[in-house]
Amino acid sequence: MDLKTKSGLQELADNEVQRDLARIYAMIGRVKDARQLWQDQVSRRPDSFEAHLELGKLLARSGERRSALREYRLLRQIMNRQFVVEGMPGGRSADASTRRCITRAFEQHREEVADQMAELRKMISR
Repeated sequence: MDLKTKSGLQELADNEVQRDLARIYAMIGRVKDARQLWQDQVSRRPDSFEAHLELGKLLARSGERRSALREYRLLRQIMNRQFVVEGMPGGRSADASTRRCITRAFEQHREEVADQMAELRKMISR
C-alpha cells in the first residue's frame, strides 16, 4: 500500500471517529463540543449531507433557528446537486435492467434523504 492510500484511509478513519464523537457529545449534552466537531466536518467536506444534517439538527435543538435554517438550505442545494440523474452510474452504456435497478436504488435513497430533510424542517419550525 502506498503512502497516498494510507493517508486517505487514515483520513476516512479520522472523519468516522470525529462523527461518532460528535454524536456522543450531543447525546451527553456537550453541545458546544459536538457543534465544533460538526462544523469541522462541514469545513473539510462542504458537500457532506450528513455533516450539514447533523449540524442543522443540533442547531435546531439548541434553539438556533436561523443557523439551523441556513443548514437546511445548504442541504437542499447539496441534495439537488447529488441527485442529478444525468450523472447516474451506468449511463447510456448500461442495459435496461441495470438502469432500472440503479434508478430504483437512486429513488429509494432520494426518499430517505427527503424524510431526513422533513425531520429537520419540523425541528426548525417548532
